[in-house]
Amino acid sequence: MLKELFQKIFSINLKRVNCPECQTPLPTLRIPASAAQAQWGGWTCHQCGCQMDKWGTRQDSAKPVAESRNWR
Repeated sequence: MLKELFQKIFSINLKRVNCPECQTPLPTLRIPASAAQAQWGGWTCHQCGCQMDKWGTRQDSAKPVAESRNWR
């Protein structure tokens, strides 16, 4: 019960994650591939290159800020 409460409060995933595309088990110790992964957690699959958050949910590539705001 304390473990579940800790996970909800601090949003920490202590469970093993598999790639949502190819079901490859991802390592417990991770090396972030981006600043967002370093700050918020997440993985990039070694097999297929799929990016996911710390819960194992597939994440689409973010557009650069200039493209998303239509700077001209």
